[in-house]
Parts: sequence; C-alpha cells; structure tokens
Amino acid sequence: MDRIVSSIIKSAQYFERLDSPNPRQLMVILSDGIDNVERGTFANGVPTTSLVRAGMCDVIREKLNARKTADDRPVNFQMAFVGFDYRIQDNKALSDCVGRENVYDAADPDELLDIILNLISEEIGHLK
Repeated sequence: MDRIVSSIIKSAQYFERLDSPNPRQLMVILSDGIDNVERGTFANGVPTTSLVRAGMCDVIREKLNARKTADDRPVNFQMAFVGFDYRIQDNKALSDCVGRENVYDAADPDELLDIILNLISEEIGHLK
C-alpha cells in the first residue's frame, strides 16, 4: 500500500483510539505528492485516488466527528494537506481527500513552518 494512504489510515486509527479526545482535532498531511506503490496494488491506478473513490476520506471524517469529549462536547475533526515543493495540481486526489479549502502549498521550509504554525494557532483559537 502506498505510504500516503497508509499514513492517513493509521493516523485516523490513532485519533479514534483516544480515550478522551480534544474538542478540536487536526490531521496535517505533509507530502511531496508522489504516490509510491508497487504496480498492480490498486485497481484504480493512483493509490490516493483509490482512497478518495472508495469514500474513505469521508468515512474517516464522519467517524471521527461523531465522537464526544469526556465532558460530552462534540469533537470537530479536520484534515489539512500541505504540499511541499511540488505542484499540488499534480496529485488532485490529496486535495479532494481533505477538501480544496484545506490545501496549502509550501515552496520552502520557512513557508512550511509558517503554514503549520498558522493551522495550529487557528485551531487553538477555535477552542475558546
């Protein structure tokens, strides 16, 4: 299985196992956009496309958003995709997975850090 798909699924499993989830949760997917997979592993071709076509990104969001915190508040789970040093439009499936409004493009390490810090601070601000 491709590393991007494996990482998304494994991360979702970690979020799901949290006994006492925070009310706001964010999965940041950082990628160079290259799906690495052995030929023939996925019937639909590009692995991430297969994940999206199978509806797994929606299932992950729905399942993780259906949880409650220890004090019975709803959990708001979100995914963001940060493309690092490549053209995001070269792998549209990743942006389809998280939603186009949650896609960010970083050309260098400083910009990458700024994006991640802004995502985190935006989520912290929503906790109030």
